Amino acid sequence: MFFASLLGYMIRDGAVRFVDARGRAKIIGDGTAPCCTLRLHDPRLDFTVVLNPPVRLAEAYMDGQLTIEDGDLEDFVELVARNYHNLENHPLVRAAHWLW
Repeated sequence: MFFASLLGYMIRDGAVRFVDARGRAKIIGDGTAPCCTLRLHDPRLDFTVVLNPPVRLAEAYMDGQLTIEDGDLEDFVELVARNYHNLENHPLVRAAHWLW
């Protein structure tokens, strides 16, 4: 679950309930608001989102490969904006940026 580990590294303020394409759920974050549920519908997204998270997440949402439950897009964007600085320091993201 690469995407879940990426979220676990990033989300420290707020909470996300992550449900992968197989239906396995994991709570990520400290449990404070805003809270939302991300549900993956395509198992490949778990790997491809790591290569370029901002672009790939937006594409997956628009294509219906990822849905947001128990909240809305605004809650998720607020959560990501609050925690984005943590994502930029993730080793896989730094490696992907270097490769691009």
